[in-house]
Amino acid sequence: MADIINTQADDASWTDTFYSLNRGNAETELQRLDANHFNVWLPLTGQVAPAHILDQLNQNSSPRVADVATGTGVWLRSVAQHLRSDAEVFGFDFDAVKFPVSTASSNVKFKQQNVLQEFPTELQGTFDLAHVRLLLIAMKASEFQTATENLF
Repeated sequence: MADIINTQADDASWTDTFYSLNRGNAETELQRLDANHFNVWLPLTGQVAPAHILDQLNQNSSPRVADVATGTGVWLRSVAQHLRSDAEVFGFDFDAVKFPVSTASSNVKFKQQNVLQEFPTELQGTFDLAHVRLLLIAMKASEFQTATENLF
């Protein structure tokens, strides 16, 4: 598994990817994806994560959070703002082209990982919270079982 930090999407690599929803200008699409989080997700849910989950995470010493199919990492970066400073937050995606160039928090890391492949053993069972959203729209029905097994 490759550590990918500070990767920048350019239009040349943008369309050369397995992710089928990449369209148009890379910067415009990245802004759209982030805007969906702030203009759709947060207004619908009212919060980045339920308060009792954030409270529990913050009671742990060095809580670890994984965001699978992280895309731009917008949820991960948002939740990191609500966690203690020693939290470790990791965004995983098979398409590293959307990873942000930089993040506001030094504890936010991005790693290239395909959910259809087993996660490295050193990561298995090490997270206090694993977050997955909208993954089903990017997968075939025949892949759901494999993805679910790799998440546990």
